[in-house]
Amino acid sequence: MVCITAPIIRRLTICSLAIGFLIIGCNNKEGIKDKSYGDSLTIVTYHAPVDISPLTAVSGISSILLETIFDGLVRLDMDLKLRPHLATSWETSNEGLKWTFYLRKGVTFHDGVELTADDVKFTIEEFIRINLRSPFAGWTENIKSINIKDRYAIDIVLKKP
Repeated sequence: MVCITAPIIRRLTICSLAIGFLIIGCNNKEGIKDKSYGDSLTIVTYHAPVDISPLTAVSGISSILLETIFDGLVRLDMDLKLRPHLATSWETSNEGLKWTFYLRKGVTFHDGVELTADDVKFTIEEFIRINLRSPFAGWTENIKSINIKDRYAIDIVLKKP
C-alpha cells in the first residue's frame, strides 16, 4: 500500500500546473498579440478574495490582487528600496514631518480622467475616514494634514517622523 502525504500531493499538483503552463506557452504559434483591453487574469487560490478594495481588504489573496490592480505613489523594488511609481519624485523636510510628492503627469484612470493631487488627497482621506484596522490602512494614524500644492503636487504632514 502506497501512502501519499499532503505535501507530496501539493508538489505534484504544482509540477503538473507548471508543465501545463509550459506546454500552453510553447504551443502559441501566433505569439503575443498587441491588445489594449479584453484579456483576463486567472489566479488559482485556496480561497476567494473577500474584496479587492484597498480601503477594506484584509486577506492575503486580496493583497495580491490589490498589487495587481492598483498603483501607489511609490513601489518597492527587488531590493526593497522605494522607487517612484505614480509619483515621479518626493521630498522630505529636515525634521521628517512633511513629505511632498510630485505626481506623474498624464496618468489616467480606466475612464480616461487624469490623476491629480485631488485624487490622492481624496484616497488618503477615505483611508482615514473609514479608520479600518487593516495592514493597508494602519499608516494613516500618523497623518496630521494633507495639503494640495498644485494639480500635480501634494504635501502630507505627519504627527511624528
